[in-house]
Amino acid sequence: MLNTSQLVEMIEGGQSVLLIFGIGPHGTPKEIHGISEYDYEVTGGCYSLETCTALGSVCGKLDCRLNPD
Repeated sequence: MLNTSQLVEMIEGGQSVLLIFGIGPHGTPKEIHGISEYDYEVTGGCYSLETCTALGSVCGKLDCRLNPD
């Protein structure tokens, strides 16, 4: 599982990333989840978030790390 620092390193290193968010109580379908090479968990504690909260959390964390000023 990737943490935020690792994800930022990938992006800063020029690697493209595609983030897929699971919607609803069951999250990402198993057939989609199974094809990913990495898994990123934004809360640091495997907490369940509403989809809009998860989207905002990821955008906010990445923005703060990529644009620290």
